[in-house]
Amino acid sequence: MPAAPEASRQWLRHLTSVHALTAAEAAMLRNVAEGLSPRQAADRLHISCATVRTHLLALYQKTGCRRRAALVRLAV
Repeated sequence: MPAAPEASRQWLRHLTSVHALTAAEAAMLRNVAEGLSPRQAADRLHISCATVRTHLLALYQKTGCRRRAALVRLAV
């Protein structure tokens, strides 16, 4: 994400709007951009690994990204 915290929040809001992301998907995208593993993201968000996979699949579908690295590039 962009360097400044406010710029990061604005960019995430923009991506959420453009790609019609849910709040949970946006939170998952933020965790992906921070480089967290699925297990770390699950722990941070207090959800199961299966739910993380569901959010990632939705992110791939909604953004058109095919790989996790592409999601990171989109988010930064």
